[in-house]
Amino acid sequence: ASAENLPQTKVRNILDTTDTTRHGGTEKRGNRGSKRSIYETDPFTPFIVFLVTGLFILMAGSVVAADYAYVTNNDNSLTLTAYLGMGGEIVVPNEIEGRAVTGIGDSAFFEMEGLRRITMPDSVRWIGPNAFLFCHGLESVKLSTNLAQIGTGAFFECDRLKTIQIPAGTTNVGAGAFVRCISLTEIKVAASNPAYCDIEGVLYDKALTTLMQYPCGKAGHLFLPGTVTTVCDRALAYCGELRNVAFCAGVTHIGTGTFRSSRKLEGVYFAGDAPTHGADVFTDVATTVVYRMSGASGWETN
Repeated sequence: ASAENLPQTKVRNILDTTDTTRHGGTEKRGNRGSKRSIYETDPFTPFIVFLVTGLFILMAGSVVAADYAYVTNNDNSLTLTAYLGMGGEIVVPNEIEGRAVTGIGDSAFFEMEGLRRITMPDSVRWIGPNAFLFCHGLESVKLSTNLAQIGTGAFFECDRLKTIQIPAGTTNVGAGAFVRCISLTEIKVAASNPAYCDIEGVLYDKALTTLMQYPCGKAGHLFLPGTVTTVCDRALAYCGELRNVAFCAGVTHIGTGTFRSSRKLEGVYFAGDAPTHGADVFTDVATTVVYRMSGASGWETN
Protein backbone atom coordinates (compact mmCIF):
# COMPACT_ATOMS: atom_id res chain seq x y z
CA ALA A 1 0.00 0.00 0.00
CA SER A 2 1.21 3.49 -0.76
CA ALA A 3 1.48 6.21 1.85
CA GLU A 4 -0.57 9.37 1.53
CA ASN A 5 -0.43 12.69 3.30
CA LEU A 6 -3.27 13.13 5.74
CA PRO A 7 -4.23 16.83 5.38
CA GLN A 8 -2.90 18.72 8.37
CA THR A 9 -5.99 20.96 8.47
CA LYS A 10 -8.16 17.90 8.96
CA VAL A 11 -6.09 16.75 11.90
CA ARG A 12 -6.23 20.17 13.53
CA ASN A 13 -9.99 20.43 13.14
CA ILE A 14 -10.37 17.20 15.10
CA LEU A 15 -7.81 17.60 17.87
CA ASP A 16 -8.26 20.12 20.67
CA THR A 17 -5.46 22.72 20.63
CA THR A 18 -6.05 24.61 23.86
CA ASP A 19 -2.80 25.87 25.36
CA THR A 20 -3.24 24.67 28.91
CA THR A 21 -1.12 22.01 30.61
CA ARG A 22 -2.63 20.09 33.51
CA HIS A 23 -0.52 17.55 35.30
CA GLY A 24 -0.70 15.89 38.65
CA GLY A 25 -2.97 18.58 40.07
CA THR A 26 -0.80 21.38 38.65
CA GLU A 27 -2.16 23.72 35.99
CA LYS A 28 0.15 26.00 34.08
CA ARG A 29 -0.55 28.49 31.32
CA GLY A 30 1.86 30.26 29.03
CA ASN A 31 5.65 30.08 29.00
CA ARG A 32 7.61 29.21 32.15
CA GLY A 33 10.79 30.34 30.39
CA SER A 34 10.39 33.86 31.72
CA LYS A 35 9.87 32.69 35.28
CA ARG A 36 12.22 34.26 37.81
CA SER A 37 13.21 32.57 40.98
CA ILE A 38 11.71 34.13 44.10
CA TYR A 39 15.27 34.36 45.41
CA GLU A 40 16.15 36.92 42.71
CA THR A 41 13.46 39.42 43.67
CA ASP A 42 14.16 40.38 47.29
CA PRO A 43 17.02 39.54 49.66
CA PHE A 44 14.54 38.99 52.47
CA THR A 45 12.38 36.57 50.51
CA PRO A 46 14.35 33.39 51.38
CA PHE A 47 14.06 34.18 55.10
CA ILE A 48 10.32 34.84 54.81
CA VAL A 49 9.82 31.63 52.79
CA PHE A 50 11.76 29.69 55.41
CA LEU A 51 9.54 31.02 58.22
CA VAL A 52 6.31 30.39 56.31
CA THR A 53 7.43 26.90 55.34
CA GLY A 54 8.33 26.12 58.94
CA LEU A 55 4.95 27.30 60.20
CA PHE A 56 3.14 25.25 57.58
CA ILE A 57 5.13 22.14 58.47
CA LEU A 58 4.37 22.50 62.16
CA MET A 59 0.69 23.08 61.45
CA ALA A 60 0.63 19.95 59.27
CA GLY A 61 1.90 17.84 62.15
CA SER A 62 5.39 17.20 60.81
CA VAL A 63 8.47 17.01 63.02
CA VAL A 64 11.70 18.82 62.11
CA ALA A 65 15.12 17.20 62.48
CA ALA A 66 18.30 18.57 60.91
CA ASP A 67 17.43 19.53 57.30
CA TYR A 68 14.20 17.54 57.06
CA ALA A 69 10.60 17.61 58.19
CA TYR A 70 8.94 14.24 58.51
CA VAL A 71 5.89 12.33 59.68
CA THR A 72 5.76 8.93 61.34
CA ASN A 73 4.11 6.09 59.42
CA ASN A 74 1.97 3.34 60.94
CA ASP A 75 4.95 0.98 61.03
CA ASN A 76 7.03 3.59 62.92
CA SER A 77 9.11 4.38 59.81
CA LEU A 78 9.37 7.95 58.50
CA THR A 79 8.23 9.84 55.42
CA LEU A 80 10.10 13.04 54.59
CA THR A 81 7.62 15.87 53.97
CA ALA A 82 9.98 18.76 53.28
CA TYR A 83 13.64 19.57 52.80
CA LEU A 84 14.84 22.68 54.67
CA GLY A 85 18.51 22.72 53.69
CA MET A 86 20.43 24.71 51.08
CA GLY A 87 20.57 22.07 48.33
CA GLY A 88 23.72 21.19 46.43
CA GLU A 89 24.58 17.49 46.77
CA ILE A 90 22.26 15.65 49.15
CA VAL A 91 22.56 12.17 50.63
CA VAL A 92 19.21 11.33 52.23
CA PRO A 93 19.74 9.63 55.63
CA ASN A 94 18.59 6.02 55.91
CA GLU A 95 17.24 6.76 59.38
CA ILE A 96 16.46 9.66 61.68
CA GLU A 97 16.55 9.18 65.44
CA GLY A 98 16.73 5.42 64.98
CA ARG A 99 13.74 5.12 62.62
CA ALA A 100 14.07 4.16 58.96
CA VAL A 101 13.30 6.70 56.24
CA THR A 102 11.02 4.81 53.84
CA GLY A 103 9.27 7.54 51.85
CA ILE A 104 9.84 10.83 50.06
CA GLY A 105 6.52 12.62 50.49
CA ASP A 106 4.37 14.56 48.06
CA SER A 107 6.16 17.74 46.88
CA ALA A 108 8.88 17.23 49.51
CA PHE A 109 11.55 18.88 47.33
CA PHE A 110 9.15 21.05 45.30
CA GLU A 111 10.94 23.81 43.35
CA MET A 112 14.21 23.29 45.23
CA GLU A 113 16.28 25.34 42.77
CA GLY A 114 19.58 24.73 44.57
CA LEU A 115 19.36 20.93 44.46
CA ARG A 116 22.00 19.44 42.14
CA ARG A 117 22.43 15.78 43.08
CA ILE A 118 20.54 13.44 45.36
CA THR A 119 21.31 9.93 46.59
CA MET A 120 18.55 7.92 48.24
CA PRO A 121 19.28 5.15 50.76
CA ASP A 122 18.03 1.62 50.18
CA SER A 123 15.51 2.12 52.98
CA VAL A 124 13.37 4.34 50.70
CA ARG A 125 10.49 2.37 49.17
CA TRP A 126 8.39 5.07 47.55
CA ILE A 127 8.52 8.58 46.10
CA GLY A 128 5.31 10.62 46.24
CA PRO A 129 3.61 12.69 43.52
CA ASN A 130 5.43 15.87 42.48
CA ALA A 131 8.23 15.10 44.94
CA PHE A 132 10.87 16.87 42.80
CA LEU A 133 8.54 19.04 40.70
CA PHE A 134 10.33 22.03 39.10
CA CYS A 135 13.77 21.15 40.52
CA HIS A 136 15.37 22.89 37.56
CA GLY A 137 18.94 22.40 38.76
CA LEU A 138 18.72 18.68 39.49
CA GLU A 139 21.36 16.87 37.43
CA SER A 140 21.73 13.45 39.02
CA VAL A 141 19.47 11.05 40.93
CA LYS A 142 20.48 7.73 42.49
CA LEU A 143 17.33 5.82 43.39
CA SER A 144 17.00 3.29 46.18
CA THR A 145 17.49 -0.31 45.08
CA ASN A 146 14.36 -1.15 47.09
CA LEU A 147 12.21 1.52 45.50
CA ALA A 148 8.75 0.18 44.62
CA GLN A 149 6.87 3.30 43.50
CA ILE A 150 7.58 6.59 41.70
CA GLY A 151 4.63 8.97 42.01
CA THR A 152 2.79 10.94 39.36
CA GLY A 153 4.87 13.86 38.13
CA ALA A 154 7.66 13.02 40.56
CA PHE A 155 10.43 14.55 38.40
CA PHE A 156 8.27 16.80 36.21
CA GLU A 157 10.32 19.55 34.55
CA CYS A 158 13.69 18.66 36.07
CA ASP A 159 15.44 20.48 33.23
CA ARG A 160 19.01 19.27 33.77
CA LEU A 161 18.40 15.61 34.58
CA LYS A 162 20.21 13.60 31.89
CA THR A 163 19.64 9.95 32.80
CA ILE A 164 17.65 7.84 35.26
CA GLN A 165 18.04 4.18 36.27
CA ILE A 166 14.83 2.46 37.38
CA PRO A 167 15.64 -0.34 39.85
CA ALA A 168 14.52 -3.97 39.59
CA GLY A 169 11.85 -3.64 42.27
CA THR A 170 10.08 -0.54 40.93
CA THR A 171 6.70 -1.78 39.71
CA ASN A 172 4.69 1.45 39.70
CA VAL A 173 5.81 4.50 37.75
CA GLY A 174 3.16 7.23 37.87
CA ALA A 175 1.89 9.14 34.87
CA GLY A 176 4.18 11.91 33.68
CA ALA A 177 6.94 11.08 36.14
CA PHE A 178 9.61 12.33 33.69
CA VAL A 179 7.64 14.72 31.46
CA ARG A 180 9.39 17.98 30.44
CA CYS A 181 12.80 16.72 31.54
CA ILE A 182 14.25 18.33 28.43
CA SER A 183 17.84 17.12 28.97
CA LEU A 184 16.86 13.50 29.68
CA THR A 185 18.35 11.22 27.02
CA GLU A 186 17.70 7.79 28.53
CA ILE A 187 15.45 6.01 30.99
CA LYS A 188 17.22 2.77 31.82
CA VAL A 189 15.51 -0.16 33.54
CA ALA A 190 17.14 -3.02 35.44
CA ALA A 191 16.89 -6.18 33.33
CA SER A 192 15.19 -8.13 36.11
CA ASN A 193 12.39 -5.57 36.60
CA PRO A 194 9.08 -7.50 36.21
CA ALA A 195 6.94 -4.48 35.22
CA TYR A 196 9.04 -2.31 32.89
CA CYS A 197 11.82 -2.45 30.32
CA ASP A 198 13.63 -0.06 28.04
CA ILE A 199 14.75 -0.21 24.44
CA GLU A 200 17.61 2.19 23.76
CA GLY A 201 16.57 4.28 26.74
CA VAL A 202 12.86 4.48 25.84
CA LEU A 203 10.51 3.30 28.60
CA TYR A 204 7.93 0.55 27.90
CA ASP A 205 5.93 -1.85 30.00
CA LYS A 206 7.51 -5.30 30.30
CA ALA A 207 5.19 -6.86 27.72
CA LEU A 208 6.07 -4.15 25.18
CA THR A 209 2.40 -3.28 24.68
CA THR A 210 2.56 0.27 26.09
CA LEU A 211 4.91 3.14 25.32
CA MET A 212 5.35 4.81 28.69
CA GLN A 213 7.83 7.63 28.03
CA TYR A 214 10.26 8.78 25.37
CA PRO A 215 13.10 10.77 27.01
CA CYS A 216 12.52 14.41 26.16
CA GLY A 217 16.16 15.12 25.34
CA LYS A 218 16.73 12.08 23.10
CA ALA A 219 17.36 12.98 19.46
CA GLY A 220 16.46 11.11 16.30
CA HIS A 221 13.61 8.86 15.22
CA LEU A 222 11.37 6.36 16.98
CA PHE A 223 10.10 3.11 15.45
CA LEU A 224 7.74 1.43 17.87
CA PRO A 225 7.90 -2.35 18.36
CA GLY A 226 5.14 -4.24 16.55
CA THR A 227 3.60 -5.33 19.85
CA VAL A 228 2.70 -1.82 21.06
CA THR A 229 -1.03 -1.04 21.24
CA THR A 230 -1.14 2.00 23.56
CA VAL A 231 0.77 5.26 23.86
CA CYS A 232 0.48 6.96 27.27
CA ASP A 233 -0.50 10.57 27.82
CA ARG A 234 2.37 12.96 26.92
CA ALA A 235 4.66 10.02 26.14
CA LEU A 236 6.23 11.97 23.26
CA ALA A 237 5.56 15.52 24.46
CA TYR A 238 8.19 18.27 24.84
CA CYS A 239 10.73 16.18 22.92
CA GLY A 240 12.75 18.95 21.34
CA GLU A 241 15.00 16.77 19.17
CA LEU A 242 12.53 14.07 18.06
CA ARG A 243 12.11 14.14 14.28
CA ASN A 244 9.94 11.20 13.15
CA VAL A 245 7.73 8.55 14.76
CA ALA A 246 6.46 5.37 13.11
CA PHE A 247 3.52 3.55 14.69
CA CYS A 248 2.96 -0.14 14.07
CA ALA A 249 -0.38 -1.39 12.74
CA GLY A 250 -1.45 -2.62 16.18
CA VAL A 251 -1.57 0.80 17.87
CA THR A 252 -5.19 1.42 18.87
CA HIS A 253 -4.91 4.41 21.23
CA ILE A 254 -2.67 7.45 21.65
CA GLY A 255 -3.10 9.51 24.79
CA THR A 256 -3.71 13.15 25.65
CA GLY A 257 -0.96 15.57 24.61
CA THR A 258 1.01 12.80 22.90
CA PHE A 259 3.17 15.12 20.74
CA ARG A 260 2.57 18.39 22.54
CA SER A 261 5.35 20.98 21.97
CA SER A 262 7.68 18.54 20.17
CA ARG A 263 8.44 21.35 17.76
CA LYS A 264 11.01 19.68 15.50
CA LEU A 265 8.74 16.73 14.76
CA GLU A 266 8.57 16.32 10.98
CA GLY A 267 6.49 13.22 10.35
CA VAL A 268 4.20 10.76 12.12
CA TYR A 269 3.54 7.51 10.28
CA PHE A 270 0.62 5.15 10.96
CA ALA A 271 0.76 1.65 9.49
CA GLY A 272 -2.78 0.67 10.50
CA ASP A 273 -6.27 1.99 11.08
CA ALA A 274 -6.83 5.30 12.82
CA PRO A 275 -6.33 4.97 16.59
CA THR A 276 -8.54 6.55 19.18
CA HIS A 277 -6.91 9.53 20.85
CA GLY A 278 -7.03 11.98 23.72
CA ALA A 279 -7.13 15.77 23.47
CA ASP A 280 -4.26 18.13 22.56
CA VAL A 281 -2.40 15.49 20.56
CA PHE A 282 -0.67 17.93 18.18
CA THR A 283 -0.86 21.14 20.22
CA ASP A 284 2.08 23.48 19.53
CA VAL A 285 3.44 21.27 16.74
CA ALA A 286 3.11 23.46 13.67
CA THR A 287 4.85 21.68 10.79
CA THR A 288 4.27 17.96 11.41
CA VAL A 289 2.82 15.90 8.55
CA VAL A 290 0.74 12.83 9.44
CA TYR A 291 0.93 9.88 7.06
CA ARG A 292 -1.44 6.92 6.81
CA MET A 293 -1.72 3.90 4.56
CA SER A 294 -4.23 3.97 1.73
CA GLY A 295 -7.11 1.66 2.50
CA ALA A 296 -6.80 2.04 6.27
CA SER A 297 -10.10 2.69 7.98
CA GLY A 298 -11.22 5.37 10.42
CA TRP A 299 -9.31 8.28 8.94
CA GLU A 300 -12.38 9.83 7.36
CA THR A 301 -13.91 10.61 10.77
CA ASN A 302 -10.96 10.39 13.19
